[in-house]
Amino acid sequence: MAAGRASLWALTIVLVLLDVGQTSVLPDAARAYAAAHGCDARLNAWCDANCPHAAAHGPLLARFDTTAAGHPPAWRCYSRGALSADTQRYERGTIFCTRDAQLRAELNACVDGHDVAGRAAAAPAPQCVVADAAQPSLPPAYEATGSERFLAFSVAGHEQLNKQRRALLHYMRLAAALGRTLVLPRVHVLRKDKRAWEGGASRGVASWYVPSGTGYFPLSAVYNTSRIAEYVPAVEIARLWQLSADDGVVPPADGPAVERAVERRIDVLFAADARVGHGPPCAPSADALVEFNGVRGVRAREVRCGLLHSEAPLRELAHVRTLGFADSFDQLPEAQATHLAPFLRFTDEISSAASAYVSRTFGSQPFLAVHWRRADFQLTRAARADVLLDARALIARVQAVLEQHGLRRLYLATDATEDEQLGLVRAALKPERVSWLADSERADMREAMDVANIEIAICAMAAHFLGTRTSNYSLTVREERRARGLSEGTHGFLVE
Repeated sequence: MAAGRASLWALTIVLVLLDVGQTSVLPDAARAYAAAHGCDARLNAWCDANCPHAAAHGPLLARFDTTAAGHPPAWRCYSRGALSADTQRYERGTIFCTRDAQLRAELNACVDGHDVAGRAAAAPAPQCVVADAAQPSLPPAYEATGSERFLAFSVAGHEQLNKQRRALLHYMRLAAALGRTLVLPRVHVLRKDKRAWEGGASRGVASWYVPSGTGYFPLSAVYNTSRIAEYVPAVEIARLWQLSADDGVVPPADGPAVERAVERRIDVLFAADARVGHGPPCAPSADALVEFNGVRGVRAREVRCGLLHSEAPLRELAHVRTLGFADSFDQLPEAQATHLAPFLRFTDEISSAASAYVSRTFGSQPFLAVHWRRADFQLTRAARADVLLDARALIARVQAVLEQHGLRRLYLATDATEDEQLGLVRAALKPERVSWLADSERADMREAMDVANIEIAICAMAAHFLGTRTSNYSLTVREERRARGLSEGTHGFLVE
């Protein structure tokens, strides 16, 4: 069957390519889509039931095609206005939903002659072992009452913004593969005492990772959630709580963890086990009250220990309305995230603020952007000569790259706080920086979050970028640059 499917997808691509440029005088209803292999009605019906554009622009048509931005061909639900006159190929506009994994699953099920649940049940055993392997059958209360299935996740509390981004990419991909609606968590921002490093290594790594405060903000304050929904159906977590609340009360979008009496429910919760967690050991349980995404009192009807990474056992839970993953450390690797980057973009407000800063500061002059990571890397990367640079080495490297590319202007993003090191860099390179960033620990947490993301967007607009190896901040800049269409040759590392 695997070989048959490979042939099926090869044939799909050939049929689509052959179809380009052909026209037909037959009306839409009489023209089947060759790549659907006779499953047009099933695929189109799925689009009408699951793509939010259906209400205003339906009925929709499933097509294996591209976008205005030239993304690789994928299964998408298109409005008829986005298609050619014969409805066989994409031509214009943004009225479509990218649902590649889900439509592939529907097509496979149709061609195979049995449903998705039946196919998933025959999938190979998972490679990841759950600590509590002998799971009981689910009681009726777990059964979904509506058609929508949700996948919710929260990220380990000590992880910073760009690791939360990597987790988001991981769960975007997983939710799409499972055909579930992704529940977008609140992002959390940590206030940390960066001057803890001034006491030297004796302060230890732990002193950095213990935050002095945490703020929670809706994910829509950082990312354009409508772009995420082009890849996978998505709702913010407040909507999930509203759907599961007995009295309809919605927790606040920001602020600290809260206690409420309403029913906020996750049916099956997978929790990080004691080997990777920073809290008490996970214990399998039923009907437990847990903290999830900074909200206490969430009812988990069942807690299972271990974060599953294999899709097969999760497909067997297709009848469960809400799956949750608590305190996740999961991160999607850079190579796998490349095709998702166009769907994870900053809000218009963040992008506009970055564009305004670049226009005001640099005008039409091309510039070099540098991310110089110091802070915790002075301990965690102390032995990595390819990662950690002092001021003098940074100055030499930047001056060489400026000369190599004929650039005269520099933007510097850094978490360095040592006055001597920063003084040397300022004197030699005269970099531009967002004005108050050196004292960002005194800014409020929302402002600090916004400026950190605006800086990433600024770095993504540079003619060339040099980042710090192993830094997720630098990784985010590279992903943003790729999403903007900049070539791999325009970014590199401070230490090559």
